[in-house]
This record gives sequence, structure tokens and C-alpha cells, in this order.
Amino acid sequence: MERLSDKLFSWASLLEEQTRQQALRTAQMPFVHPHVALMPDAHLGKGATVGTSSRSATSCGRSSTSRATDAGPVRLGGVGGER
Repeated sequence: MERLSDKLFSWASLLEEQTRQQALRTAQMPFVHPHVALMPDAHLGKGATVGTSSRSATSCGRSSTSRATDAGPVRLGGVGGER
């Protein structure tokens, strides 16, 4: 595991520079809490890095967990949220 920033951790052994930059931008977004994790298969995506996992706080105080895939974001459920 490599810590790329305060809010970005990577488990990818090979990470292209464009993928790294996209993930760094995502990790800086104000709703990301506590961090973004790059999985071993992480690669550049449209809008979000494919192969990331993150938890974010919603405006109503609930938390949500999601994983970006080639098919788009997949909601994995959340504490107090819809499943």
C-alpha cells in the first residue's frame, strides 16, 4: 500500500500518471471522507477513476460507500441509507 496524499491510498502496483492525477483530484473533493482507495486494477475512467473505493458524507449526515467500475458507479449501501 502506498499513501499518495492525506486522502488517497493505492494498492495498485502499476499506476499510470493520468490515473494518479484523476484520483488525486477526486480525493480533494470536499465530500470525500475519510479517503479514496485505489484498488490493484485502478485505471483512468470518465469522470471517476475505475477501481476506486470511497466513503462520502451526504448532505443529510448519512454516509455512503461506492466503487467505480467500467459500467459506472456502483452503490454498495450505506449506514442509514437505502440499500
